Amino acid sequence: MPPSTADLIPEDLILADATIPAGAYWTRLLPRWTTLRVTDIEGRGAASLLVWNARQPSERYNAPDTTKVQNMIFLTTGWLLLSDLGRVLLSITGDTSGHHETLAGGTTPATVLARYGADGTYFEHHNDRFTNDRDNFIAAVGRHGLDERDLVPNVNLFAPIETSDIGALRWLPGVASAGSWIDLRAEQDVLVAISAAPYVKSTSSSRSNQARS
Repeated sequence: MPPSTADLIPEDLILADATIPAGAYWTRLLPRWTTLRVTDIEGRGAASLLVWNARQPSERYNAPDTTKVQNMIFLTTGWLLLSDLGRVLLSITGDTSGHHETLAGGTTPATVLARYGADGTYFEHHNDRFTNDRDNFIAAVGRHGLDERDLVPNVNLFAPIETSDIGALRWLPGVASAGSWIDLRAEQDVLVAISAAPYVKSTSSSRSNQARS
């Protein structure tokens, strides 16, 4: 479905435009007050995000503080992504999806193996089903002089889930919408990484998602 006129960003305000292929990652330094729009191109729900203070990367996104301070596990317009120092890294200034969660974390080589029942890595098979968020994030932060010690549990964008009475996460099939987007404004200079590997808890689809940032 093509975006409506209200969804479009004036061309003179666009600093960069990139599509993240299924299974790949994207990373960029965002100056303060820059807005990052992430779009779910195909409506297949898979875009994992991490964010750090670009000037001091030891300060990074913190899922427990983000959820307990705001008393909310699902993020949308008006909510904040907080650091481990309690400061705002990103604020959500617009959202047409309404399905962004803070609990499940990302995929790892072990979860990919358990899910597909076959050993192997992306580097061996060059197949996007073997990619995982952990390896994508390690590659992404490596471009900025960081490593796996700088990884923390991530936010999952475009992830339509609900929680059961016992706290289990359940994927809601048919909810994700192609062309949905979320606007994230940098409240300080930040480093952002996005992984387009399959969602860790999905039971409805094993395929990756394309995203645009």
